[in-house]
Amino acid sequence: MIWFLLVILAVISTWFVIRPLLLSDGAQDASSSSLEVYRSQLVEVDADLARGIISTAEADAARVEIKRRILNLEEAPDRIAGPQISRTLAVATGLVSVGLAAALYAQLGRPQLPGKPYSLQQEQAAVSEAATNELDAMIAKLTSHLATSPEDLQGWKALGWAQMQTGRTAEGVQALARAAELAPTDAAVLSMYGEGLVREADGQVTPQALALFERVIAIAPADPRARYYKGLQLMQDGKLKEAFEIWVVVIKESPPDAEWLPSIREQAKELAVKINVDPKAVP
Repeated sequence: MIWFLLVILAVISTWFVIRPLLLSDGAQDASSSSLEVYRSQLVEVDADLARGIISTAEADAARVEIKRRILNLEEAPDRIAGPQISRTLAVATGLVSVGLAAALYAQLGRPQLPGKPYSLQQEQAAVSEAATNELDAMIAKLTSHLATSPEDLQGWKALGWAQMQTGRTAEGVQALARAAELAPTDAAVLSMYGEGLVREADGQVTPQALALFERVIAIAPADPRARYYKGLQLMQDGKLKEAFEIWVVVIKESPPDAEWLPSIREQAKELAVKINVDPKAVP
């Protein structure tokens, strides 16, 4: 039964693939296809130029070459194979593809195997691995870039963030320290650097990190990250009520969709219980 169904599916799939080629004019289709490829190449050139992968001169040269090919395509349509050749090729390709697929499945296929259930954990692991690979590639590119552009503040910030996300905490702290050297009054940079120091200390707000957060609060009093860690330091120092009051203010003043809000709200509720305050008092 399974083989009969597979043959039917193969025939139907092949028909839908070759049918447009059988009904269309081969010369026109080939020309249109080539033109679309060249147009896509023009878009890619602009994208590479915007990303800095190629220079302006290289982009101009590439555009000239692609446009020359487009002109040749428009001026020499007789070079494209006629409709009969395209149709024959389409049918032959379809039949050969079905035959090869059937032969391969006959050798390797195992239709008797049971279906594999969907696994959310496996999907999440695959997504996590893909994200990690992208970050690793980003780190490698940033490291190479900063070797020749050591004054690039945004580059150091991005490198530090990426390294922290991939568990390279010590390297991330070094990158953020460099960013703080380049921008000693940038509240966002100092706050990120302070958080890196806390992570490096396994969650403890060290004196160096606290000094950074206090500098941030002096520059930008509403900075939520600096105030959160200020509250965390007070809690670690045994000053639970003061920590609770700071966190409540941060929660009140944070945007409702802030990604850190659920976490700090939960911590504030746990702290409320410790100081005999109704958790409902947490906004």
